[in-house]
Amino acid sequence: MPVTLKDSIEIYSRMLIKRYGSSAVRKAQKHADELKHRGDIEGFEVWIKISETISGYLNQQTDLKNHLNQKKSDSEI
Repeated sequence: MPVTLKDSIEIYSRMLIKRYGSSAVRKAQKHADELKHRGDIEGFEVWIKISETISGYLNQQTDLKNHLNQKKSDSEI
């Protein structure tokens, strides 16, 4: 089964989060900027999508942590 561009974006996004944590968005944006300066617009667009995907994952993690913390606080009352 071939890996699609969407699959690749998901894979790279998750790998960058595991490696860089909350700095992953910044790393992806920096790489996108480097590609843009080299004239690789297609690569730039892909790495922007990666940074957006990373941001989405990190926001989901933050939302989940906030939700769990709220439930913990509510149960302590």
